[in-house]
Amino acid sequence: MRLWRQLLVLGAVLAASVNAAGQTPDDWRADLASLAAELERRHPNLYHTTSRDAFQAALQALAARAATDTREQMVFGLARVLKTIGEGHTGLFPAFD
Repeated sequence: MRLWRQLLVLGAVLAASVNAAGQTPDDWRADLASLAAELERRHPNLYHTTSRDAFQAALQALAARAATDTREQMVFGLARVLKTIGEGHTGLFPAFD
């Protein structure tokens, strides 16, 4: 499968997860860990703009806020973390609820 199709599928999976109602903090943490693993596995050059340590630290900081942040804050935080990748093909584009 071509890379752009793989990334599109990954984006669809993430969008379905973000749109799921009733996410618990543990759900968010699991989704963030899964996202990080899949991005590392699929992205051809994930750390071309930011370091692995900085990216992981941003994800961990977001995961730490999962128990206190609202859903909207988590979605915005996730979009901000994905923006650090530094290219237009990987990001979060949430659909309307």
